[in-house]
Amino acid sequence: MPHKFSGLYKRLIGISISVLLVQIAIAQTPVDTLVRLRDAILLAEQNYHLLKARKYEADAANENVNVVKYSKLPTIDATYQAGMATANNLTGMFYPNGILPITGPPSSDNNYTTATGSAASILFNWQAVTFGQRTAEINVSVAEANSKNLEWKQDLLNHKINVIGAYLDILLSADIIPIEQQNIQRVEVNLKESRTLVISNIKPGVDTALFLSELSKAKVDLLNAQRQLQTQQWSLAQLMVIDALPIPSDTNFLNRLPSVILGNDTSFANHPLIQYSQSQFDLSKSKEQLLKKSFLPKLNVWATGFARGSGFEINQSIKIWDGMAFSRYNYGAGVQLSLN
Repeated sequence: MPHKFSGLYKRLIGISISVLLVQIAIAQTPVDTLVRLRDAILLAEQNYHLLKARKYEADAANENVNVVKYSKLPTIDATYQAGMATANNLTGMFYPNGILPITGPPSSDNNYTTATGSAASILFNWQAVTFGQRTAEINVSVAEANSKNLEWKQDLLNHKINVIGAYLDILLSADIIPIEQQNIQRVEVNLKESRTLVISNIKPGVDTALFLSELSKAKVDLLNAQRQLQTQQWSLAQLMVIDALPIPSDTNFLNRLPSVILGNDTSFANHPLIQYSQSQFDLSKSKEQLLKKSFLPKLNVWATGFARGSGFEINQSIKIWDGMAFSRYNYGAGVQLSLN
């Protein structure tokens, strides 16, 4: 008796573990979600990451238009600097590209004693006249923003087309499964009839083998149809960015196609693909105009207030730390005409 109870106890433990594993597997299985075609398109538009990236790029391009328009306004730069260096200098011109110039009169020889120096300024600068170059820059930014917006609309249209295609494919695949199941039932009936005729010696046994082969093929076709359905469901879930198997609820598309409203415009000018191509052409033209305008002169208006301090005195004496205080003050204003 104890041995029988021990076997029963082990059997109950095994059954309990099996039930637990089945419950865990069911809990981890994604829940099916009924979804309409309109809702599927809306979820895909809201969740798909690549569409979000395109939208952010379009928003950034729109904001860049405002940034470029700010170039019409003057700029005011405030600067302060302090340092320590020598004051050896020579007269003569040089091109100060990547070189910090030394200010002051020429020195008789090299003296490597250092002293502090400081400077501060407020510079007002305004490109009053650019002869059309600023307008060309604004036109380029507007064309870029328009191109980015139309690129986002084109990607959105393509994504909606993919969602609709996947949705309709699922409807077709789901409609094929009952057909495959009925095909299995038909073959099973034929197989049963064939076995009866074979037992009655009315037909040879080769017919039964043929129907057995057809039954296996029908079951394989059913499994493939079920696998294809699940694959298409996950494809739609990927486009919608959801963690569930979507089940289309708009099954009326199998029996009746939606009505199509045809307009009088047959030029396709409003199609996103045509509009995006036109925006690329306009962007290239605006960049060409900007390049042409870059050869025109620019008229700048400037004004400044300037202060300097130096530890090197006029009488050749050096007071190292006196350069931290300002000792010379200047102001200036003027215009500058530059031509590239």
